[in-house]
Order: sequence, then C-alpha cells, then structure tokens
Amino acid sequence: NSWGNSSTTVTLSCAANPTLPTILYSPSINVYTLNSAITTLTPTVTNMSAPPAGSYTYSITGTLPTGLSFSTSTGAISGTPTGTAQSATLYTITATNTVGSATTTISIATVVADYWTGGSAAKTGDWADGANWSTGKAPTSTDYASIGEIAYAKKGLEPIVYAGETPVVGYLALGATHQPTLTVNGSLTVNNIFTADDNSTPTLTGTGNVIMPVSSVVEIQGSGALTINSTLTFTLNSDATGSASVDAITGSGSITGNVSVQRYMSAQRGYRLLASPVNSNSGAVDANGNLPYKLNYVKNSVYISGTTGATGGFDKTGNPTLYLYREDVAVNNSSFITGNYRGISNINSAPTYSLNNEVSTYTIPVSNGFLFFYRGNRNSATYTEAQQFTAGTPAETATLTATGYLNQGSIVFRDWYTPSSSSPGFSNASSSIKGFNLVANPYACTIDLDTYSTSNSAAGIYTQNISQYIYELNPVTQNYDTYKANSGGAVYTNNGGRYIASGQGFFILATGTGGELVFNEAAKYALKQVTGSSLLMALKAPLTAKASKTGAPLTGKTEQAAKPLQLLRLEMALDTVNKDDIVIMFDSDAKPGYAFNEDALYKQGSGKVSLSSISDDNKTLSINQLPLHDGLTVPLKIGATSYNTYTLNLKDVKGVPQLFDIWLKDAFLGDSVNMRTTASYTFSITTDTGSYGSKRFSITMRVNPAMAYKLLSFNGRISGKRAVQLTWTTQNEANYTNFTVERSNDGGKTFTVVGGLTSSAQGSYGLIDQHALEGDNIYILKSVDVSNNVTFSNPVDIRFHDNTASSISCYPNPVVNNVNLAISGKSQGNTTYEIKITNSTGLIVKHATVYDTNWQSNVNDLLPGTYLVQVTDTKNNEFVGQTKFVKL
Repeated sequence: NSWGNSSTTVTLSCAANPTLPTILYSPSINVYTLNSAITTLTPTVTNMSAPPAGSYTYSITGTLPTGLSFSTSTGAISGTPTGTAQSATLYTITATNTVGSATTTISIATVVADYWTGGSAAKTGDWADGANWSTGKAPTSTDYASIGEIAYAKKGLEPIVYAGETPVVGYLALGATHQPTLTVNGSLTVNNIFTADDNSTPTLTGTGNVIMPVSSVVEIQGSGALTINSTLTFTLNSDATGSASVDAITGSGSITGNVSVQRYMSAQRGYRLLASPVNSNSGAVDANGNLPYKLNYVKNSVYISGTTGATGGFDKTGNPTLYLYREDVAVNNSSFITGNYRGISNINSAPTYSLNNEVSTYTIPVSNGFLFFYRGNRNSATYTEAQQFTAGTPAETATLTATGYLNQGSIVFRDWYTPSSSSPGFSNASSSIKGFNLVANPYACTIDLDTYSTSNSAAGIYTQNISQYIYELNPVTQNYDTYKANSGGAVYTNNGGRYIASGQGFFILATGTGGELVFNEAAKYALKQVTGSSLLMALKAPLTAKASKTGAPLTGKTEQAAKPLQLLRLEMALDTVNKDDIVIMFDSDAKPGYAFNEDALYKQGSGKVSLSSISDDNKTLSINQLPLHDGLTVPLKIGATSYNTYTLNLKDVKGVPQLFDIWLKDAFLGDSVNMRTTASYTFSITTDTGSYGSKRFSITMRVNPAMAYKLLSFNGRISGKRAVQLTWTTQNEANYTNFTVERSNDGGKTFTVVGGLTSSAQGSYGLIDQHALEGDNIYILKSVDVSNNVTFSNPVDIRFHDNTASSISCYPNPVVNNVNLAISGKSQGNTTYEIKITNSTGLIVKHATVYDTNWQSNVNDLLPGTYLVQVTDTKNNEFVGQTKFVKL
C-alpha cells in the first residue's frame, strides 16, 4: 500500500457454526374427527440445537381449526377440534434458528365421521344401507367413511359394495379396533385420502374396483398392513392434472397385493425415459436381492416394434421401441441395436428379456429406467397402426397402466447387466459416457431430488460416489436437462426439475467405482404433482403444488431457501420449441477445470440444437462454475442438425454485479456484442466448419469502467475517551465490496485490523474504534472489490493527548444553575475547543465550540443526574480530556 513495506496482524476467532434447520411432520396428512382429542403432532427437527438456548422459533401460516393450538416454541399441534367440518387445508410451518429458516407443509382436515356399525336388520352388509352406518346414511363424496375404527354392532356385518353400486367418499379409513374386510364387487372411489391406521390389518377383496382419483393419496400409518386380494382391481389414476400417490410408508407398514398404477402420456411423439412403480415378483426379491419388473404393459396402450417383429411379441418389425442402457459399452449409440442403448428384441418371456447384441437374457431390476419411443394411443380413432408407424404422424395422449406389487421400502439400484453388484457402472473409456447410469423413480409417488444425502443412509436418496447433478430427457427438445440435487430448485438447465414423477427415468453420474444409490420412502413427496404441460411426458415448466379436490395439497416436505447465486443463463434456439440452454455460475472458490458436484458435464441428446461451455481442461459442460473476474473468458460449443439461422439469447442474469458487461464474441465473423444491452444475437450455421463447434463463440466478462468501485472519502473524528468514529463514502460498491479498517501506532510502519464489513449498496459506512491508543493513531481503509482488486484510502491521523499534561475541570459540582468549565495545560494560540455534554444514555444534550479555555453554561433545563463532559482540540483533532458533574 502507500505506506511502503508493512505487515498486517489479523486475529481470527473460530467457532462451529449452526446450519439451516430441517423440519418434518409424520404423518403430514392428517384427518381429525371433530370433538375427539388428537394425538399431539410434533415435528422431527434437525440442526436446531445451536446455542444460545431459545435461539430458534416456529411459526405457522393459516388458521388452525377451532380447538387446535400451535406452539411457537416446540412446533407441536395439539388439542380437540370443534365446530364445523373443514376440508383438507394446507398449512406452512417454519422453523428458524440463528442461521436461517426452513419450511414444511402439512394437510389437516376435520370431519364428522360416519362409522360402519354393520347393524342393519337386513343382515346384508350393504354399503348403501344407511342402517349400517352411525349417521343413519351411507357416506357421500365429501364424507369421512370409517370402517373398523370403532367396534361393530352385535350383528357384526362386514361392508360390501355390491355389483352395480358406485359409491364415492371423500375419505376412507380402515382401523384396528375391528380388523375389517371390505368387499368391493362394484366400484368404490375415494376422492382424497385412503388410510390404513396404525396396527390395522385390513383386507380389500371382491371382483370390482377401488379407484383413487388423480391427486388422492394412500396413507399407511405406522404398522398398518393393507392386503389387496387378487380378484380386486385397485387403481391409482393419472391424467394431465396429476396422479394418485402412495405416500411414504414408514415403520413396518405395508401394502400386499396387486395395484394398477397409471401414467398419463402427453401428445408428444418421441423418446422418453420411463420406469415401472410396480414389480412382477409379488414383492419377493430374486437371488440377487432385486425386484424385477415387466415392461410389456406399454403394449396395452401403444404400438411397439422390435427387430424380431411378431415373433418377439411386437406389433411390427423394425427399429426397437424399448431400450435398456449399458454404461460399459465403448460406442455411444452408434445404431438403434448396438451401442449403449440395447434394443429389446423379445418380450415373450417377461420378466426375462432378450436384447440386441446381447448373448444372455436379462431381468430388469426396479429403479432401472428404460428408453421408450412413444408414437401415440393404440386405441386412437384418428390414426391407424400404419400411420402411427409413419414418421411425422402426430401423437395423441394415452394412459399406460402398470400392474403388480408396489415397490416399497428401500430400493437399492443395481444395473440390469450386473444385477449382483450395487455399484453403478463406472468403467467406460470415453469421458462423455463414463459413469452415466439410467435409473428411475421406483415409487408410485413423486420423489424429491433434494432428499439426496451422502451421509445419512435413511435419507430419501442415499448416495456414495454419485454426482449431485441429475439428467432428465426432455421429450420435446430431445435434449438432456440438468438439475442439481439439494439446490432448492435454483440450479438447473432448461426445464430440469427437482421433482421426479412416478414412472420417470433419469440419468445419474457415478464419480468413481464402488458407488451406491439407494431410494428410501423418505424421498416421496405426494404434495408435488408434476402436472399438465409440466409432466415428464411433455415440456417441463416451473413446478407448483397440486391441490386436492378439496382445494389443498395433501402432504408436505421440507423446503429450504437456496443461498444467493451469481449466474447467467445462455440459450441457443432454432425456434420456440427447439432450444437448449446452459448456466455459467460464479464463485470465488470454484476451479477453472471440471470438478464434479461443482460443474455438470453436458450429456448429448438428439435435439436439433445443442449448446455447452468448455472448461479449462476441455470438458463440455451444461453447468460451469468459475471465479468471476475482469477478463474471464468462457468458450462455448454449438451444434445443430441442419444448416439454418439460430439465435443466442441471454435468458437470465442473477446476482452478477452491473459492474460486469457480458460480451459475446463471434470469432467466425469477427464480431462482438454486449449482451447486457443486446440480449439476442442472430447467426447462421453453414457448410463452413468454422460456423459451428467450439471455436466460434465465447463469453467474456469485462469491467465497465463507469461502473467501477470508487472511494469518495474517508474521515475520522474523536467520539469519546479512546474512541474514534471512522466514516467513508463510496460509489458503485454494490453488495460485493469488502471493507477493512486498519490502524498504525508506529507512524505507519505496521498496521493492525480494527474491524471490517461488507458493502450493502448504501453509499456511506461507518465503524468505531473503541480502543485507540495514546498519541498518534493513523487509520487507513482497505477495499477489496468483486475482482479481488485491493485499494487503500488516504491516511487519517487522530491524536489522543495525555491527560496528565492537560486537564479539564468543572465547578460547582454538584451544580444547580450554571456550570463552569476550565481547560488547563493547553496553548492559548488560535485553538478552538469542541465541548460535548452527554447524559447517562450517551445522548448529546449540549454542544458548543469555544475559543477560550473557560466556558460557562446554564443547565437549568437538564434533568437531575450525572453528565459527562468531553473536550476536543479542533485544531489537530486531539482529545483534550473529559470529566463528570452532577445536576441536582
């Protein structure tokens, strides 16, 4: 700095910092009977033990039903609901500690229960007979039907929905007081929540249907064990607005028997990554500890082809419709029947399958995804089979239905080609393929990628040697969209999403050998319905909570706010549909080369456009994290399937200081544009190889001199005995400039740190040094801007005088009317003195500037008490002294 050779002494105080809390209620779906005390609902909370005690609180949004109360100190909900019934309502609960906050959502409904008594004189057990119900009437579409939660009447009839009957109820609960058997020969629909109570072992039987509409939830509490007999059809519906779900099954709870799980397919012809939420082995693992599944169910709704045609069980001979993926094959998809994607060549021996270019036959363990080419609805009244096998024929919507035992409990991912190993593939010689494994959501429920953990084996998604980056095939663009797990929905490309719908496959990236991927029930998030245009079967969009038919979401999961990010999003587009984007993020600790969990490798799809950035070690990336500085240059790689006109668009800028201009440089045309002012750049890809690839475009971050940080002033003044008030004013400091005040007491040879702070775009700042020393105190301000450029201010010299050589006195003391002040031991010259009188709270009650060493002032207007008098020599900013007097 301007003081020449000097050193700075910094004292650091280190302590373990608390982390953001997490909060979860179990159950999160709650249906309470009016006028009956509830079991206190208490949250499970982590990271809330940070000292000091009482440093955390809870809050709730929404008004609880009458009779229920919420504790702001424990987060518990307790009481007895009274009043009128309330449909399922969503409540957001926030836990806050010294670091920040986290929220979770729960659903509460209050109902008047209609209990099954089975006491009809007709002795038929007819569901429709009101004499079998406690209210004297059969429950309706908004009612709570309770079976087995209270003892039956003496007749003890079990309920039966007879053929031809189609009752619809709002809620259905099967209890443990009387273990019920419900026979359904007609059709029973449960609009909202189907519950098997803790300790219950109910049985569903009959020849009819139990229907769970979209957005409804099956809830198994505690050790509840629901049995579904094989003669009954139990269906979880799916359409454009959502899907029915089976919420997290905790403890020893279970569902035994076949369940039909639907998956709605939007009208988009092309490839999708799919999976089955059911297994074909009645819930029993095979010799390798796996649950195999069948993929034949797709043929019930769509036309499929294979290399063996009808001989292999397909509708047509041709390129395969169904594929599995091998990480360990050297060639990446060189044809439809070789490469990493292995086409299914025979489906007649399900669940064992023959594949193209494979000698052995294989079963497919659940949590393996498969690639599927969707042509449209097999039952279409518009397009014939021949038309659907013709390229370019528009697709129509369809609904796939997979039937089998629900996948439940912990699911360990094992690749289909190494079914005895729990280590995802990591052996390919090609860096663009190595470690990529096609996995899937194994459950009949949305899962939350932000339950990813490398340390907690009970977390929703437990991993070892697996990147946090997830790759989801976008069936509209045919590119892979990227999402970073545990980013709170903040880090993604294109429409990559935090929530994976039931029936969706996706790619993970193993980062070494010996990895592991385990799905647990805690990953489920029935609240989130990936709906309509957001379905995995169509272009994904920002996700929203899906409400139940009563207008409220049905379950909850902890949501944590992501920390502030600095990023820009760049898009390459052919038109409004065919486009691809990348994210460049900025972090001072980031590495210029590729680092897993910091950067995301670009996974090549088959879209009409492709865009990636290039790291210092020549890796193509979809998300690239770098230190931000003046002159930072990021090469881009562009690709396309046709010679055409395209645009590069700056779609988003978050947290990047206005200090930096964002320049797009076109080496092919020798052109450049500041995307801060011109956010779109049009260009052509031609037969010239220089018009595409990795040599044409780059992004350069440049400091705009007009926006550069400037220190306008730095001043200091005495503010008390051995106290100095330092103030400074700035321009363009924004919220990224760090300030440090340093002090020298040896004439500027060495400096020690007094204190510091980070800018907040206020333009003026201050800091008090409470421990200035006798004699000269030389202060300087050190400023560090966003590019780590360091500047130093002018020095400010503040001198404190030794009070043994100069003193002040006041009399009389105590004083009633006038107080006199005498300054001694000072030169009389042209010195002026600043006099301040402050009360016991530090408030200045009198202030004067005098030219004499004697001063008198009337203090009649002062309240009785003790007052402090401070005197400063204004000529050299030197502290003269201080004294006290008592006002009577």
